[in-house]
Amino acid sequence: MHVALVTLADAGCVLGLRLSHLVADFGTLRAVLHHMACVYSDKPLDQNPPTPAEPVVSALAAAELPPDSQPWNYLPWPSNTAEQFSAVLQKPALRCIRYHVPPARLKALKVQALADLQQLSQSASIRPNAARSKAEVAAALTAATSTAASTSAGNGAADAAGSTTAAAEYRGMEWVSTNDAFMAHLWKTLASLPCRAGVVTAFNMALDMRSRLEIPEGIAPLGHWVYGNLATSAFCPALDVAAMSLGEVALELRRTIGRDAAKFAPDIVHAARQAADGAGCRSQGILPVMRILEAVAAGATPLLMVSHWQLDHADDTCFSGDLPLTVAPSFGSVVRFPIGVVQHATPSAGGGMLLHLWLWPEEYQQLHQHYPQL
Repeated sequence: MHVALVTLADAGCVLGLRLSHLVADFGTLRAVLHHMACVYSDKPLDQNPPTPAEPVVSALAAAELPPDSQPWNYLPWPSNTAEQFSAVLQKPALRCIRYHVPPARLKALKVQALADLQQLSQSASIRPNAARSKAEVAAALTAATSTAASTSAGNGAADAAGSTTAAAEYRGMEWVSTNDAFMAHLWKTLASLPCRAGVVTAFNMALDMRSRLEIPEGIAPLGHWVYGNLATSAFCPALDVAAMSLGEVALELRRTIGRDAAKFAPDIVHAARQAADGAGCRSQGILPVMRILEAVAAGATPLLMVSHWQLDHADDTCFSGDLPLTVAPSFGSVVRFPIGVVQHATPSAGGGMLLHLWLWPEEYQQLHQHYPQL
């Protein structure tokens, strides 16, 4: 942890605080900010202090594994990890671009995505993409309509992907969240850059599991401020998003979140067993970072990994007198691959979202040139 206090000429001061991700996650930072705000504002500390995630993680780790369960987000590092990191370090230093996306723009993106899905649900065809196999299309159609269920014995349902029944895959799933639409827009925007022409990549979102978890019996509920890791990866496979509508991409992200959130609890069991085998936690990495290293080492364009920092300015940063506050991530020289962080914008900035993107110089320059605003 680093702390710096800078005295200004007008007798004011700026307090800088930097926490390494090695010792704290964003949940911990929220708790620190809340305590600092209480002390600064001469308010008593909250009666519900920050709670550790460890009891929940330990209880999840002691559970039985479902049949045929496989590790998902926490995986052993491959034997050539050092060579892959060396390839990453040869890449140019990242440049950061920041976007403020106001509430009206976020609303417009969601309206557009929902309109796309409404059109798809009434359409006679759905644009195919490389990520969905014929078998997957057949399964989706079978689950969606009784007609497909009665005709999908062979390849018939798969061949029906271009027929009128294809739209049934989207019926009953015409809703996406504002964040789904926002992330879909980001993915499509990057895919439209000249330097990414013809490039098809995956997309990864850090998934906060605090509100999605079923707390094991006998474990106290999680409080408002939690320190410790309760996150996983929502890993959407490679899609040609440049050829898809905003609604299609948003719906794929919505499906990914539901699918991958269900893998979190078993994944904790796998990770705990791997660590208990003697290798320890340091022998494990997370899925998106491994896929990024593989791509960079192979000379390919890696996926974008986006984290969401759930900062509630009213509860977490209640400094008296509307004290100016900036919370932003920073990365050292080791991180040389594209990455993004999303957080709520302050009320004084008009609300909405702040997006920090770290990109290679060519991507940074093209994004800055073609998309001064998102």
